[in-house]
Amino acid sequence: MVDCGDVVKQKDGRGQTAENITAAIRSLLSRGAVPVVLGTDEGGAIAVMRAYDI
Repeated sequence: MVDCGDVVKQKDGRGQTAENITAAIRSLLSRGAVPVVLGTDEGGAIAVMRAYDI
């Protein structure tokens, strides 16, 4: 298990924050990792799910 730290959160741009979350999770998935996401606010879970290209 590895703590990858926080995703950069934009204070004035919620859309960019969601894109940052999706990109971070996709990066982990491309390496074969299984992300465990804790502490997202409302909308954070949607950005995580977008990373899974199902």
